[in-house]
Amino acid sequence: MIKASPVLRAAAATAALFICACSARPRPSPQVSAPSDPLEAVVSAILAKAADIPENTVAVYDIVDISGGTSPEGRLVAERLTSRLAASGRIRVIERRRLEAAMKELSLSASGAVDEAGLAKAGFISGAGAVVTGTLTRLNGGHELNARAVNVVTGDVIAAATALLRIDLASGAGTVRRLPAPRPVIPPAAAGTTEPPPGWEAWPGRGKASFRDGTIVYCLEMRQMDYDDKPRSGYYPGLLWGREISGKKWKLEMIADYDLKASGGQWLSVFVWLGEKEAHPHRGSSRSALTLTAFRQMDPGYGSDNFGLAHEPNGESKDLGREINSVIFERDGNLFTVYAGVDGKDYKKGLTIFSPRAGEAPSQRIVLGGQAFGDPGSCATYRSIKFNGDPLF
Repeated sequence: MIKASPVLRAAAATAALFICACSARPRPSPQVSAPSDPLEAVVSAILAKAADIPENTVAVYDIVDISGGTSPEGRLVAERLTSRLAASGRIRVIERRRLEAAMKELSLSASGAVDEAGLAKAGFISGAGAVVTGTLTRLNGGHELNARAVNVVTGDVIAAATALLRIDLASGAGTVRRLPAPRPVIPPAAAGTTEPPPGWEAWPGRGKASFRDGTIVYCLEMRQMDYDDKPRSGYYPGLLWGREISGKKWKLEMIADYDLKASGGQWLSVFVWLGEKEAHPHRGSSRSALTLTAFRQMDPGYGSDNFGLAHEPNGESKDLGREINSVIFERDGNLFTVYAGVDGKDYKKGLTIFSPRAGEAPSQRIVLGGQAFGDPGSCATYRSIKFNGDPLF
């Protein structure tokens, strides 16, 4: 037996230690990249319910904005959804022209506000078992897509999903990319605690408001929304101040001064809400029969800086220019009219809505709120709000 020299034994021990150290060194974990398809959540949700779709056939309608109107971004998303669903090979997709022909047969517009009942009828005539529709809302410098597949016979929602998107129409045929989800933000402990004027009610949330020197000052906080009554996608319900009004023939006039910060999308809104009693009067409420909104908005990302009017549900919005700061809401039975002006003068008609359903609503309220996607600090100073000529504060 040949014995190793002390030098060889030391060398062997060193080599063994080197080998052990190498084998014990943690290996880098394989990086798992996020799915590149920004519409994957929507497509996957629909395909997962393919067995529940009659005839395994869908028709994809234009994706609309929150007021029911069409936009180039919505049409682009609809086209991409159509292509992705068709490319899956797991579901049949009706061609757009067949859906348009069915809508023409029913005297429905091929673009613009169409309710889901009318759309379902068009889908049925075109041979689809379900229609894919949804809304596209500006959010955090991008868009939030809420899509759903609706059974054309029963009207039931078969599948639904949400996706955060960044849409660029300037790059060739347009691109649709994934928008990173906003970081969770802890809401402030005491948002909107200042007491409203006598006779007014407060619904707590993000935002700050005060009543002093005969005026109401309302300021926005980051990630507040007047469309929701609960947290969603990193955003929080906004503070609302409101007051009940009554009667079937009235005139409501508001004059305000606005100080908007050019950072992130934001708007300050005053709206007339008609709906169920005891309901939280946010603008997206399903318990509302009609919401008439006047808003001062600024969104540098979209080049918007103006005063606008809107009505919901399934309504329209109208931009009127940045100098507008006054609005009149009028009701005459079931007829509702909104006028806009400057410093309480030069009013011009902006919206007219005939709504028997709103005419029977048990509750009517004037509500102050707003939304902020970027930095806080924008404020509205409400100099005057009068109901039939009498001040409300």
